[in-house]
Amino acid sequence: DDSWQIGDRLTVNLGLRFDHNDGSIPSWFVYDGWEKTSERVPGVDNIVDMNNFAPRLGLAFQLTSDHKTLLKASYGRYYDANHHDNWSYPGPAVSDYKISYYDEDIEDYVLFDTIPGEMGYTVDPKLKNPYADIFSLGLERELMPNLSVGATFIYKKEKDLIGWEDRGATYEQVSLVSPDNGQTYTVFNQTSALGSNEYWITNPSRYGHTYKALIFSFSKRYSNNWQLYASLTWSRAEGINILSNLTHSGASFALANSGDFGKDPNDYTNAGGPLDHDRTWIFKLQASYSFPWEILASMNYLYQTGVPIPSFTRVYPDQGLRQLLAEPRGPDRYKPWNLLDFRLQKTFTIYKSLKLDAMIDVFNLLNSATVTDNRSQDLWALAYNEPSFIFYPRRIQIGLKLRF
Repeated sequence: DDSWQIGDRLTVNLGLRFDHNDGSIPSWFVYDGWEKTSERVPGVDNIVDMNNFAPRLGLAFQLTSDHKTLLKASYGRYYDANHHDNWSYPGPAVSDYKISYYDEDIEDYVLFDTIPGEMGYTVDPKLKNPYADIFSLGLERELMPNLSVGATFIYKKEKDLIGWEDRGATYEQVSLVSPDNGQTYTVFNQTSALGSNEYWITNPSRYGHTYKALIFSFSKRYSNNWQLYASLTWSRAEGINILSNLTHSGASFALANSGDFGKDPNDYTNAGGPLDHDRTWIFKLQASYSFPWEILASMNYLYQTGVPIPSFTRVYPDQGLRQLLAEPRGPDRYKPWNLLDFRLQKTFTIYKSLKLDAMIDVFNLLNSATVTDNRSQDLWALAYNEPSFIFYPRRIQIGLKLRF
């Protein structure tokens, strides 16, 4: 990483990062309950081996001779961390699957078959490390001392995301009617025998994200006893990933913890479009004012569009029940957020540099009761679209802080 000053207006930053990631599963003891036995599970070496170069470029250019108009641009490639949960599942130590049936003659279950736990799973030897290319272009203008406005455009493209892919089974497209909403869907019906599936941990070609944002900002740095920062963001986040059939954001991207999206081609039905964390508009306002007698008042306001609400329906191809997104994400969203927090603080000087801050915080001052999650998004469920979580109500917190 290095920086060059070219003239009195242009600054250029160049950087190049190299990452090497490899992964193996070590041999380990087999346990009988809580007791360690002498038997060992074999290890697996060199499951992944990744070498990545990540370039970085940034520049800042003063457009005017008064050095009050700044143009900023940057590009960078950023690789994901090496999460072992993306490639270590199921691993050599996974338990076998036991299939049993109930025998009414003996009134007990009888073992029918045993399937090795790791059967049908393959880690792609050419597995790639996910990465994001991020571009930004910004313009900032100082209107007067301590007061500036700006605009920034951000574009982010994520590729080589890790997920499931079935490379063994074959399918034909058929039309099936969902019993939940009466709509007809084009469904992939498995024509090969059940058990012919070969699930690969790979970089599915249909996976990927794009994020676009335009941010307008207003900044008044602290002077004359007050400061203020405001921003308005328009954004669009869309694509397909391992979480595309989940009902809410915040779940883990690690493959072992994120379900089985992509194992069946029907998972892709209506899966494209806005991501589960997509918010079209975000407005933020932060301000503070210092009154006489060391009294400080501050506030923080947040408005943001609600995230998409998905709906799921059922179809019944030959491979069994499949749950589909009834329609693409986006048209239905949770209500917007309106959150206002306020603080009032008084500082007492006890002795020289020894000070005591007494403060009172009011969270969710407007007592907003916006629903942020539902009990179920399944069209057939009795709890469909019933609220399960709303904002915490207005609450007051009193605090003391001693500084020395």
